[in-house]
Amino acid sequence: MITIRDANEADLPAIVDIYNQSIPSGRATADTRPIAVADRVDWFRSFDPARRPIWVAEEGGRVVGCVYLSWFYHARPAYDKTAEISTYIATDHQRKGVGTLLKTKMIEACPRLGVENIVSMYFDHNKATDKVNQRLGFKVVGHLPEIAEVLGKKRGLKIALLRIGKERKGAAPASEPAADETEHTGRLDAQQHRDLALWAADCAEHVLPHFEQRHPDDGRPRQAIEAARAWARGEIEVGSARAAALEAHAAARSAAEPSARAAARAAGHAAAAGHVAEHARAAASYALNAAKAATGSDAAESDWQLERLPKRLWPVGLPAGSRE
Repeated sequence: MITIRDANEADLPAIVDIYNQSIPSGRATADTRPIAVADRVDWFRSFDPARRPIWVAEEGGRVVGCVYLSWFYHARPAYDKTAEISTYIATDHQRKGVGTLLKTKMIEACPRLGVENIVSMYFDHNKATDKVNQRLGFKVVGHLPEIAEVLGKKRGLKIALLRIGKERKGAAPASEPAADETEHTGRLDAQQHRDLALWAADCAEHVLPHFEQRHPDDGRPRQAIEAARAWARGEIEVGSARAAALEAHAAARSAAEPSARAAARAAGHAAAAGHVAEHARAAASYALNAAKAATGSDAAESDWQLERLPKRLWPVGLPAGSRE
């Protein structure tokens, strides 16, 4: 499980190492040679946890990523409510949703940090950052073509802006359009909503081996299931769960096998159930689809789901059938 915390100076060697890992690809930084830890001590000490924090993502006691807000345009006072965001992920933890999770959590913290505008600047060939920013509601407001030379090629710089409090407008939905986004949770109380999300996570986890056996190095669906449970326990905000849902759906798109693809979809919808309870039905439906693709029948899976669904939730939880 990924945990996010304020960075301390003891983390600096790991932060610098992760940054240096990004240099060879030529996509994430304009530095062309590794930097030394000593060169970043003053830089690290310039962060302010109350206004411009630097956080690390930790898994199993190891720092696997970092995100930070920097003062914009040399910290001139007129720009106090604007910050630049930067995210770096260890190479062996990329494409697992860590970057999206870090960026989402930082966005959620911006109101208490006094930040109203976030600027993201990145090379125009950095497709990963471009996609994450689009999902989170950033709008590209500028493009400086061919201003850098990276690995012998001319590259441009994109400038994207997010207005805090307006990030949902234009942001990608938390999932593919399989569940009815308009059906919200007015008929459920808070505890029922949490119980339904937990049941959806169980349904998704029961078929997850269909994905993990074929894609053992892709932890995005597993993280989405964990996010669904963490939301139900009140440990994370719904935005973080939605970010995990996006990553699980991205994993589904990369899976060629029908059973693996459906299992990843189930995980994505489980994580989105905190946002819209109807996604729990979609999670169960995709789990049935995964079972049917793997075994030719979803009858046993349907019985398994029904046994675990509290009777008081039957009207809202029973899936309508497998989804294609």
